[in-house]
Amino acid sequence: MHLVHSATQSHQAVESTGSPSARCFHSLVVPAQLTRLHRDHASLVDHLEKHFMCDEALDALRFAYPFLHDVGEFSSSRSLICALRCPASDERSLAVQRSYARIAKDTLDEAHALQWIVNLRDRVTIGLSSSGMLAVVQKGVLCTMFFAGFETREARRNRLGRQGTERGVLARESAWTADESHFERVFKPAVQLIRSMPDDRVVGAHSQYGALNRVLPESRRMKLTHWLQYRADARAAAQEGTV
Repeated sequence: MHLVHSATQSHQAVESTGSPSARCFHSLVVPAQLTRLHRDHASLVDHLEKHFMCDEALDALRFAYPFLHDVGEFSSSRSLICALRCPASDERSLAVQRSYARIAKDTLDEAHALQWIVNLRDRVTIGLSSSGMLAVVQKGVLCTMFFAGFETREARRNRLGRQGTERGVLARESAWTADESHFERVFKPAVQLIRSMPDDRVVGAHSQYGALNRVLPESRRMKLTHWLQYRADARAAAQEGTV
């Protein structure tokens, strides 16, 4: 079951908003459709602190982007905090910036390959990767990038407790594989969030994630077996340099 579209079809999904030589902060290489990662370095730091400053989010990030296992600054929330407190030109800060730029590139490349990407008016592009990472670009600037629908174990436990299903659900989850855990805890919540949002087509709105419903597969083709194939195909396409 081959689910990835051709490179030609994929690149038709996004309009170009920058050149391959576009620079970000300290001359980082970023995807061709990006000219900047957020407005400035302070915005990048704020974004990382908001969305990834807990060990559970970093666990999901390392699973989705395995190269991060070799980046010490992403080994724990403590390490990431220390790096983000450094000046922008410090090597630890630069390691975070380079890694973040690569995450953005991999996310958008996967969105291209799977065609889980839409162009809206006012030069807004929204894409979703197979890991559940959602990215929004406007006029060449990365506005946001995060695991849509992600919740910490504590938040999940509290929610299940209110529903009276905590014990049974957590017992089942303890037997999940790493793939099953990421699918259930990260990818499915991202899709559910997108499904719950209307495609309101508001001009210039960054948060119209529901527009992705135009391109995401129907629900019956978003089961675990399909997700594993989407993920494998997207990775294969990236390794072949077709995205």
